Amino acid sequence: MAFHHSPKIVSDGLVSTLDPANIKFYPRSGTTTTDLIDSNITGTMNGCTFQTSNVGIFDFDGTNDYLEISANAKTDFGTGDFSIGCWYKCEDVEGSNGGRYDRLWFLGQNISSTSLSCNVRGSGTTGYFEIRITDIVKLTTSTNIVEDTWQYLVIQRVSGQLQSYFNGVYDTQASNTQNLSGIESYAMRVGAEGGTIVGSYWNGQVSQIHIYNRSLSTTEVLQNYNALKGRFE
Repeated sequence: MAFHHSPKIVSDGLVSTLDPANIKFYPRSGTTTTDLIDSNITGTMNGCTFQTSNVGIFDFDGTNDYLEISANAKTDFGTGDFSIGCWYKCEDVEGSNGGRYDRLWFLGQNISSTSLSCNVRGSGTTGYFEIRITDIVKLTTSTNIVEDTWQYLVIQRVSGQLQSYFNGVYDTQASNTQNLSGIESYAMRVGAEGGTIVGSYWNGQVSQIHIYNRSLSTTEVLQNYNALKGRFE
């Protein structure tokens, strides 16, 4: 399997691909996106805008922008393995809420129900990511977010261990076997919290997002990073 602008992305277990650079995903007009793996998975742009930089990215203003992707039954991870990779650039680590709740992505109904989310925490220009399940911190990354710099973050679960990778390099891990069944019934939000949104908006850009229903090996994580890093250097 190959995709325009990303011919070397690992395809085994890939259940969703978001790529603003690909006109099949976003046709350069309107507010609708179409997943590159399953055309039944569509998205709606709510304030976020397409820009041609880095071949194609979505920009989020940190005030009220987000991308909502329709529910995908293949994201029923249960207690099993999964992997989510994302190219991002953060313009403001601290944000309007001290950096604590600004969401890069959110899967699930809302923070009060079963959910999986990735959010920024930090102060000044120094920050990191928290991975939360039902809004309880389960993993804190060790590598810093670098403001105004493109980075590639992979969050995955491997045999009961949540793991993080930055730019193809292993970062840290923490034990987790929590059941995530239920998140597949709700839209995924990129750049905001699920459910009722209250000041949890991402300030920066997002490009590629790849979701797998399995974990990736260290070699595969690095492969995905190397396949796309030329766009963001």
